[in-house]
Amino acid sequence: MEIRQRREGEHACLLYDRPAELLESVVPSVREALASGEQCIYLGDETTAAHVAGALAATVDVSEARDRRALRLVTERDGYSPSGEFRTGDMAAFLERSITAGLADGFSGVVVTGDVTWALGPKAGTEEVAAYEELVTSLVPGRPAAAICQYNAQHVSSSVERKALGLHCIVRIPLTDGTDVGAVRWRGWAMAEPLGFDPGDLTLMWTVVSELARNAVERGLHGELILRRLERGHRLGLRVTVRVEQTELTPTDLLPALPEVGPLMDEFEVLSGEGRGAMMSITKWVRDHPSASEARLVLPSWKRETNFPRGQDVRLLSSRADKLVGEIPAPYVDAWSRQLQRELIDFFENAPVALHWVAEDGRILWANRAELELLGYPSEEYIGRNIAEFHADADVIPDILRRLSRREALHNYEARLRRKDGSIRYVLITSNVFWENGKFVHTRCFTRDITERKAAEEARRHDEHVGLLVESVRGYAIFMMDPDGHVITWNTGARLLKGYTDDEILGQHFSCFYTAEDREAGKPEKVLQLAREQGRVEDEGWRLRKDGTRFWADVVVTALPDESGQVRGFAKITRDLTERMRAEEALRRANEALESRVAERTQQLQAALEEKEHLVAELQNLALSDPLTGLYNRRGFLALAAQHLKSARRTKRGCWLIVVDLDDFKQINDTFGHPEGDRALKKTAEILTRSFRESDIIARLGGDEFTVLAVHADDDSASTITKRLAETLSQCNAQTDRGYALAFSVGVVRFDPTSPCSIEELLARADEALYAHKRRKEKS
Repeated sequence: MEIRQRREGEHACLLYDRPAELLESVVPSVREALASGEQCIYLGDETTAAHVAGALAATVDVSEARDRRALRLVTERDGYSPSGEFRTGDMAAFLERSITAGLADGFSGVVVTGDVTWALGPKAGTEEVAAYEELVTSLVPGRPAAAICQYNAQHVSSSVERKALGLHCIVRIPLTDGTDVGAVRWRGWAMAEPLGFDPGDLTLMWTVVSELARNAVERGLHGELILRRLERGHRLGLRVTVRVEQTELTPTDLLPALPEVGPLMDEFEVLSGEGRGAMMSITKWVRDHPSASEARLVLPSWKRETNFPRGQDVRLLSSRADKLVGEIPAPYVDAWSRQLQRELIDFFENAPVALHWVAEDGRILWANRAELELLGYPSEEYIGRNIAEFHADADVIPDILRRLSRREALHNYEARLRRKDGSIRYVLITSNVFWENGKFVHTRCFTRDITERKAAEEARRHDEHVGLLVESVRGYAIFMMDPDGHVITWNTGARLLKGYTDDEILGQHFSCFYTAEDREAGKPEKVLQLAREQGRVEDEGWRLRKDGTRFWADVVVTALPDESGQVRGFAKITRDLTERMRAEEALRRANEALESRVAERTQQLQAALEEKEHLVAELQNLALSDPLTGLYNRRGFLALAAQHLKSARRTKRGCWLIVVDLDDFKQINDTFGHPEGDRALKKTAEILTRSFRESDIIARLGGDEFTVLAVHADDDSASTITKRLAETLSQCNAQTDRGYALAFSVGVVRFDPTSPCSIEELLARADEALYAHKRRKEKS
């Protein structure tokens, strides 16, 4: 494929049958890219890459080109598929990386080509082809890069073949075995073959050019390769056109070819200097093939036949009636027809009116941009689906198709369409049917969006209903004001509440409803300004009636903006709250009196309650604590200790119980007196408090007996506890001027949560340990 005048971002397809056709197309492309300073990347297996390199070697220094990376022959494992399995994500990354790197290396562009049939392998179904080709299309637009995808027609199905053709902007299908039949310029590509495919038109065209036409005709135009190409066009559902151009062939030359090729053609076009013979050929083909759409005869302006009126150089014949249907001066026909085709396509595709075609069974065949934008769908999600899916009313489509099938034309048929986002659009549909040979081909539908008009009509009806409703309201004064505050409407409730008739108030400024004090303070103007800024303002206060009496009013003023956001007026609602205000004032005074009495009584009750709580606290303190030492007494200790032992059993944490007896307490009392005995007991309480934690429970059980529940000492040992107590006792005896030293007998036991017991049992065991200690002291 020779690439000439290649534009940026083009995505082309080569459909070939034989390896020779592949090389004949690829090698010129690679050579042209290298000569233009572009980088060329060929994706293929090692064998194909070797063939490409060999074909290039005749005119290109392949080694030098590969050394400077102008030519890259890449296999799948070296490039985009290290795992050996084709993945579109890996391919996207490889293409993006390659194009970016090539441009960064200073090449003027990047051309990537490779055999898609070989790459996809057994995955080459329509979905995989579509995913791959859409990926490539997304990478090349707007960049100095081009992609040429190769498909081996012998190894792909017709569905894959057609899908591939439809996903490319340009397609080449070689026709003959290496025969150079001249270049045909087509959509920016120069192709040295007479057969091409334009997905935009879905047309397969075969052109016989100059001196090669005679050779083709001599072979009867029925060579195996030619017929296979035309048959492929029919298999893919394409429109097949055969053109005979710039030839002096006679009717004798042309007629033998028609029986063979005629059944495969939809359109037959002759550009000939032999007017009479060409006319005979076309006429015969038209008559023999009534199902074909049309035939065209183009005569050069310098070659006229006497049987044609002067100036009528082009005749279009209807295949149904063999009638003259149009004429165009020959010198302009080619350029004019192509320009007209482009303009007509652009006209319909970009018309501001929504257009679409529907088949007899309701399938959407085509839709223009305005139609797609109206409903918010991309083409691939709209075309091919049944039109009923987009109508909000299920019975509309059967009715439309039934009327059109009776050859009735629809004019401004109102319907409701559902957009992709779920919203409803109101439309008017005008439609008729394109009939061919008595067969319903498709409808021609014009859709006009009237949603805004319907909304305006609904708003007008709503305003009328609201106006009637407002006028009938009697308990509220409801009226409208212009932007300056002048009254422009007045309802029944306003007449009853304020006492003005319509003639008396319309045109007056609404400040007349305010007291003199409020008008002097500028309150009416402030209310309008707040409504402009906030959109809505509420207010309560005294207002005036026509007779000068006052009433307490609840007022709401709402700003009414237009489409541009400018305030076009205000709505004002006023309600008389005088009776409610008086009732609320009476209730307020009664509540104040009641609150005063309640506060007084509450104060009295609070004082009595505080006194009671103080007495209860004193009684509780006396009941649970020892008045001499301030420690817990036996009752308090037993209550707290029992509660803690329950917690210890639940948490599985042990604790220690220590029983302490003040030795020789009776001797201290007898020798130094009871006050000194009390002092010794208090000192013992102090020593215990200093020896244990604040969280431990310390108590005087009675007389000279004390106890401690060390609740957070599970990690301690009995010796640690007794040692700490002995050290504190020693420090206390060293710092005193008493005539005696304090001495303790101690019993220590551990509470085991895995073998629990009651606090009474624990005390009994501690007492045994205490007396054992006493006995050891007596012996020593």
